[in-house]
Amino acid sequence: RGLGDVYKRQVLEALVQFLELSNQAVGDALSNLLMVEACLRVLNIGVNYWHNLFTDLPSKTSKVVIKDKSKIRTTNDETKVITPQGLQHDIDAVCSTCLLYTSPSPRDS
Repeated sequence: RGLGDVYKRQVLEALVQFLELSNQAVGDALSNLLMVEACLRVLNIGVNYWHNLFTDLPSKTSKVVIKDKSKIRTTNDETKVITPQGLQHDIDAVCSTCLLYTSPSPRDS
């Protein structure tokens, strides 16, 4: 076993411990905070530097009532409309990123 193997094992163990911090079932905010803190320490990055890396972009959530949801088909990741043709073009004209999904509502039942 070379020194590289020992290092790889240490990195793998650290990664496993890191993943154990998170609670993937509920998206626990405290564990997420601990994970961010761990990343910043490993990367030797301060909170202010990290904060300044990002620019907060405006976001808007809208609900559009559609009579027949089966007429709208999206890509698997629900980021682009496949049909009806032309709808994606109209969406792109209004916003740069759009997430579309159909969700059942009490009226749909």
